[in-house]
Amino acid sequence: FRFMLFGKLKPIVGNAALTGALVGAVSTCLNNPIDVIKSAMQAVDAGKRHSHSNEGLGMLGTARNLVQREGLAYMFTAGLKARIFKISIGQAVIFQTVELVKSIQS
Repeated sequence: FRFMLFGKLKPIVGNAALTGALVGAVSTCLNNPIDVIKSAMQAVDAGKRHSHSNEGLGMLGTARNLVQREGLAYMFTAGLKARIFKISIGQAVIFQTVELVKSIQS
């Protein structure tokens, strides 16, 4: 998905690093609900149980539990700023490096 989006956006944005950061931000926003569910399941595995434990619920049960407890918006916003910051920087470096290697090979 990221490489496809990069290919479509690079002609518009122009700069590989900036396009990579944008692609990282978009993909992070789209993937955030899955990341929130995964983090909730990992918290249970790490023994951080509380009264609203997700233990043994699986992915869909954990998602249902989170939506009931926190609301649907939580799935799209929890931890989003930190993830966008982290992923955008990484994707900027990766896509700039790919473009640099491609230009050297040409």
